[in-house]
Amino acid sequence: MSKYKVKFEIYGKKLVATVEAESHYRAELAVRNRLNIISTDKIEEPIADNEMVDRLRNIFNMK
Repeated sequence: MSKYKVKFEIYGKKLVATVEAESHYRAELAVRNRLNIISTDKIEEPIADNEMVDRLRNIFNMK
């Protein structure tokens, strides 16, 4: 097996990992497989004040 340097970036920080693998592709896979994603949550954007007023007007049929 050959040794490969896999360069990757997380939040703008450049990192390098040395991996022993059969091919370039397997070296990249080895690094990707080691990344642990804990969770992915959707971020709800806050509603603008004027949009909230419009929603309330629609609820109470006010124009």
